[in-house]
Amino acid sequence: MIRPSPVQGQHVQYSALWKAEAVESFDFQDFNVGNYYGAVDEKVVSETITKVLYPNDEPEVGKRLRLAQQYFFVSCSLQDMLRIHGLMGGSRRRFMRRPPSNSMTRIPPSPWPN
Repeated sequence: MIRPSPVQGQHVQYSALWKAEAVESFDFQDFNVGNYYGAVDEKVVSETITKVLYPNDEPEVGKRLRLAQQYFFVSCSLQDMLRIHGLMGGSRRRFMRRPPSNSMTRIPPSPWPN
């Protein structure tokens, strides 16, 4: 993550680069029965999410990959925001009541009721 130091004011913005990694990178049971590609299948599939951004979404598989990427990046970012908020002593309930940041003020209000 890149975390610039604040120049003026109280707010700091940073960019996060997320990378997907498999929980288990090699399955010895698959390997021992001769399924050599299956032994690394979980690693290959899970790391595909962050290997190439903005895949061609014309074919169905591209649409599925793009959706998985969006879900993954939003989930990572939200978990990181909750982690940082917790480190600063905030509760999850307080996090949900927090006003939007400056970058969010340009987004029109949600049509959904609160």
